Amino acid sequence: MNILDRIATRILSRKQSETYRALLATGGKAPIYTPKDYARLAEAGYQNCVTVYACANLIANSAGQVPIELYQGNAQGEDEEIEQHPILDILEQPNPLVGGARFTETACLYELLAGNSFVERVGPNNGPPRELYTLRPDRIKVVPGTVAELIGGYEYTVNGAVTTLEANKIRHLKRFHPTNDWYGLSPLEVASKGIDIQNFAQDWNSRLLVNDATPRGALKVDGMLSDEQFKRLRRQVRAQINGLEGDSNWLLLEGGTDWKQFGLSPKDMDWLKADEVNTRKICSVFKVAPELIGDSANKTYSNYQEARKALYLETVLPWLDWYLSEMSAFLCPLFGEGMYLAYDKDSIDALQEDRSQIYTRLASAYWLSLNEKRVQCGYDEVDGGDAIMVPVGLVPFEGGLPPTEPTQEELDAEAQAQADSDAASAQALAQGKEPAEEDGSQAEGQAEEDGGGKKPPIPPKKGKGILWADAVRKGAKVAHFELRVKARERSLTPIAEKFLREQGARIVKNIRNLPSVNARGGITFSPKDEAQRWLDKSYAFYREAGERAMEMGLAATKGELPEISMKANPGQVINFTRKNDAKLKKMILYSGTKIADTTMSEVMDSLEQAETENWTVTATAEFIAERIDEGIAWKARRISRTETAKVENWGELEGYKEAEFVDGKGWLCAFVETSREAHKKASNDYEANPIPLDDPFVVDGETMMYPGDPTSASPGNVINCLCALYPEVLK
Repeated sequence: MNILDRIATRILSRKQSETYRALLATGGKAPIYTPKDYARLAEAGYQNCVTVYACANLIANSAGQVPIELYQGNAQGEDEEIEQHPILDILEQPNPLVGGARFTETACLYELLAGNSFVERVGPNNGPPRELYTLRPDRIKVVPGTVAELIGGYEYTVNGAVTTLEANKIRHLKRFHPTNDWYGLSPLEVASKGIDIQNFAQDWNSRLLVNDATPRGALKVDGMLSDEQFKRLRRQVRAQINGLEGDSNWLLLEGGTDWKQFGLSPKDMDWLKADEVNTRKICSVFKVAPELIGDSANKTYSNYQEARKALYLETVLPWLDWYLSEMSAFLCPLFGEGMYLAYDKDSIDALQEDRSQIYTRLASAYWLSLNEKRVQCGYDEVDGGDAIMVPVGLVPFEGGLPPTEPTQEELDAEAQAQADSDAASAQALAQGKEPAEEDGSQAEGQAEEDGGGKKPPIPPKKGKGILWADAVRKGAKVAHFELRVKARERSLTPIAEKFLREQGARIVKNIRNLPSVNARGGITFSPKDEAQRWLDKSYAFYREAGERAMEMGLAATKGELPEISMKANPGQVINFTRKNDAKLKKMILYSGTKIADTTMSEVMDSLEQAETENWTVTATAEFIAERIDEGIAWKARRISRTETAKVENWGELEGYKEAEFVDGKGWLCAFVETSREAHKKASNDYEANPIPLDDPFVVDGETMMYPGDPTSASPGNVINCLCALYPEVLK
């Protein structure tokens, strides 16, 4: 050993285990030969044994037909599918001689027959390969490496010509072997005795058929035969009962001669039963159900369907998981970071439910729209198919299934109070009278379907400093605010519903990957990431609504209530600054976090129930998916109402700051039956004592810069709040 080898050995030995160095010492640098004769195993097993051939081909062909996909992780921790990439191209056509499906089949067959499969990549050492090849296991030998690397290379021998292959160009796919460090254990080696028995039985049966299905026996004669008699009898036997080669004539015996059989007939040997038992033993080695390769004993339609599923779940998919893991490590780092190979389990027909079962299940899923059902059945969406239909009369379903709150009584009371308030306010305003204080001023009926609307009638201003001093003007201000909120929330509702569905799908996918329902720590769900997703999907709405609300606030400082429109009014001049943008994004992120926290709280409750009742992971995931779907429509409406009112009040307050002479603000409550008592009290308190723009309101012991401000208020003070602001001049 030269000085460099001694230095390398001394340095690297500190990083390697003692067993690692011992393994290298046993191998030396000579090639390590395979422990069994692969050619004889392949000939006896695959080429001559029907059972082995059928099992191996069934597994390999099934694996080769599964489409391979490529995924890459993104910054949000999600896995995105890459539909076009050089890795997919080379796996689709590994080399000019073979396609992707056949390449996978060959790699699988070599591994099944030899316990070893070798894949060679052709191309630059550290760059993407140009071609891939599978190598015959019997032609390749492992060359042990040095202390630095366990494998020094490989030798490939064809007709005595030896080719040395670099270790990093070969991927050795091998099965576990309990006594061999270099090669995998061949299933044929394990099943070799059964294969021999089956082959011997087939040979015996063939020879028996050639012998006219006559077992071996002896002619017995009384007394002694002369030489001439013995020779004549022997010629007669050979000529007349020598199986298929004989003349099939009757053998005439004479002089007390009879036949004594001492061989066994097929019936005596129970040959068919023995062959059936041996076939099943070989199938068990390959984990293939016998009915899939022709065993008629259990081959009913139901059993066959279940056997096909079991083939994939217990044999094909585990092999594909291992194979694609190896190929990912072999190929993906050469093309970039964070990529891996996988397959789509849903694309495997044998694992799909019967179509009638799918149709029956979807027909009862009344919380899904027609288009959602069509997509799951593989059909395209149709116009008008987004409506959700309930079982009673199959009428369009606008609102989703009601959750535990609010109750139906509360909804009815709110609707009745709203109707009474609208009627009273409209009559009072039409007559120029001041509406009753406890009824408030509602004007929702004046809103138009397209988001526009007529502005409520406003009596002339009284005084120059106080713009909203009387109750009639304040009632009109509240009515105008509600019209704005209810016109805009229709735009946010579909955004919120889509976000909740995608969020629910991410959670359910995460739960399906849990080892058990009590492994909650394995859920990778980040409220911070969810908040960012909410910001990305809803920012355009918030920005437009916020700018328009600032215009409304600026108009309110002049005593005006402009017509309600979803677009900005070019007549108003506002300055939406970076500071405004930062405040708006902070508010959106806060809302997104709260949405995520609420969803996960419900999920954790479901997991606790599942753990208590010993549910499976699959049953738990399905239950949570249904629970999330059932509440999405109602949650989306509640989020839209709350967030729209919030951004309207936030923008209006920012608009007040655009006017130099306005330095105060007041709280306006509609004073309807559903109004919170704390909000009614705040309206009365701050009507008598308006506060500076930069000071917080104190409502039920919590501080709020504007109605709906979530930064320091509890959900009970924020959700579905329709209280408004009005500007004041304090100095």
